[in-house]
Amino acid sequence: MDELLNIPKLLKLRKVTTIISANLEQELKSNITTLTPLFHPKLVFGEYISGCKQTVKGSDATFKLLQEAYKSLRQSKVFYNKLNELKSPIDVFGSTLELVPYEYSYKITTNGESKTIKIKSPLKWVIGFKNQGITQLRELLTDQASPRTSDIQTCVLHHLVLQSIYAKRKNVAKLLEALHIPVNLKTSTEFGNLPLIYISSTVTTTLPPDNIIIQSTEISGMPVFEEVIDLDVIKPLTDPFKEKLLKLYQ
Repeated sequence: MDELLNIPKLLKLRKVTTIISANLEQELKSNITTLTPLFHPKLVFGEYISGCKQTVKGSDATFKLLQEAYKSLRQSKVFYNKLNELKSPIDVFGSTLELVPYEYSYKITTNGESKTIKIKSPLKWVIGFKNQGITQLRELLTDQASPRTSDIQTCVLHHLVLQSIYAKRKNVAKLLEALHIPVNLKTSTEFGNLPLIYISSTVTTTLPPDNIIIQSTEISGMPVFEEVIDLDVIKPLTDPFKEKLLKLYQ
């Protein structure tokens, strides 16, 4: 990112970022909708899903791994006393996938004072089941007046189930990568090391210098900032499929 970046240049970059982000997100949602049937829980867990009588090969081992992951989360500080024991069959009603923009906290120290900014990544998302994603989970965990243990458990269980399905659908990840949509599975410290599926674009976004972020948040009056696209990474982009074909006859 250019160290000489100023607010006018930032505004131009933001316009470009918004246009590219909207286009890529629309295309990504279309691809995810097409792949949604492959992520139905019963295809992997079979009779372990409440109301399903279908027997699925390997479901015993898959459910055992799910139990182990769930038990580990129960012992974490974030979910301590917030998750009940997991028993079979499990109530999982999610089948429609949704994308939630990725957000994280960023601390800036200026003039001896620290300020925490919420950063949004316009070209990175977290995949979850509709109405059971990280947005709902974050709200439930911050609701001190009414923690609603059963709702927290439902959200956590849906994420674990989705992660289990993803582990069984390696070809799906390869397909998305071929479409320039990298997928990454990573644990989230915010949610007690809950494994989340991140999906992004090969085009990356970045943060400008801290002073620009501070100026921008002071102008908006909100401790929120959105990353902007790094135009330098677009120019050298290549098509892996094209390169693969070229290598075949070289």
